[in-house]
Amino acid sequence: MHLYTLIIGIWLLPRGDTLTCLECNPDITGTCTETQIECPSQGYQCGATREVYYAAGLTLKVVEEKACVLPGMCGQDSVNFGAFQIVRDTKCCKFNNCNSELPEPSNNIPNTPNGKQCFSGSDLTCEGKILTCERNEDFCVTITVETGRQTTLKGCASKLMCSSLNYTASYYGAHFSCCEGDLCNRGITTSAGSVITTSASSVITTSASSIITTSAGDTLTCLECNPDITGTCTETQIECPSQGYQCGATREVYYADMC
Repeated sequence: MHLYTLIIGIWLLPRGDTLTCLECNPDITGTCTETQIECPSQGYQCGATREVYYAAGLTLKVVEEKACVLPGMCGQDSVNFGAFQIVRDTKCCKFNNCNSELPEPSNNIPNTPNGKQCFSGSDLTCEGKILTCERNEDFCVTITVETGRQTTLKGCASKLMCSSLNYTASYYGAHFSCCEGDLCNRGITTSAGSVITTSASSVITTSASSIITTSAGDTLTCLECNPDITGTCTETQIECPSQGYQCGATREVYYADMC
């Protein structure tokens, strides 16, 4: 009887609650609709993230997300390949639905050199270019991607960004390394291919849309293809949200002098 009472007592003990957080994953337009989700375990916090992509000092894209995150993902991290840079800031909190506010824009944070140096750029545009790292970019990074030809990018990265890039690179089969010490990413990987450089960064976007007439009341079914880190994707079919939508195919090209 005492054992039975003990077991029932342990079973009825209050258990640690997991957080409920706001979730917002942007679509291709960069917008999203907030929903509430329960975090997978007690170790998670609520996070709000702003990720900004720069080329030659110009803002190319801003991505804003909200989700359950692990504590190691909180704070600011960045990767810098010279002319191209990604700065991500994640603001975390520890009570239900507390991640309603996004971090301050990263352009308010000074790009203070930290004294560390890494090789930067791409093996298709320049070899041996030395980059002075900024903020908490304490590691040198090398990423090699196989997309019909081998392309290698080098630059500076923060410790948190190294962890994120390592996971992403492993998932997509890219080769990745982060190292400590000035100019530790010295090795150069070369490949054959055309070299495209410009004196200043520019973004050229071209698109072509197919217009298909349907009977009244019908929405279109289109092919969808969202590229991964390697630039490739697998086509699927989706039904458009309403009759006002058309099927579109877009090519977006970013040109930058990586030196």
